[in-house]
Amino acid sequence: MSFQTIARCVLPIMIVIAAAIPLQAQPDPNAVLNDLQQAQAKSQARDWAAAAPLWERLVAGNPHVGWWWYSLGTAQFNIGEYRKAIPSFEKSLELGTFLASWRVAFDIARSQAGLKEKDASLDDLHEVLKLMRTLPLITKYQRDHLPGTGPLQKILKEYQRTEGKMGEMVKK
Repeated sequence: MSFQTIARCVLPIMIVIAAAIPLQAQPDPNAVLNDLQQAQAKSQARDWAAAAPLWERLVAGNPHVGWWWYSLGTAQFNIGEYRKAIPSFEKSLELGTFLASWRVAFDIARSQAGLKEKDASLDDLHEVLKLMRTLPLITKYQRDHLPGTGPLQKILKEYQRTEGKMGEMVKK
């Protein structure tokens, strides 16, 4: 069998298989932006019941944005859906948000308290306290161990000296 014969046999089969696979439609960027604007507006107005489904739709479309998960958790918490809020806050903690991690851990603990689960709430509050105690230590360590600027200043001076010499050569 030649390559052309094989291609003629295989190509129709591949077309049938490809046609059977449903294409996933990409979300309309304007729709996503509209949902985001509405979700933010509802959240700012503290209309949590209206905000929650919008945040749910956003995280379903793009589950990689940490602050969307945090906003969803906040809306869920404020409408009393504590059990749903906990995984939302946990996901935001995993992905990272603009908030300090102790704040997200505190919101998880608040959600646990809303469920009247004292042990879990106390464990989460303990995590918050650990994070809050270690944060100043981390900041101090980072401040104390910043690289010196001496080597960079030497490079800058050398660059300026070279630049001056090149300027003199151009004038000549």
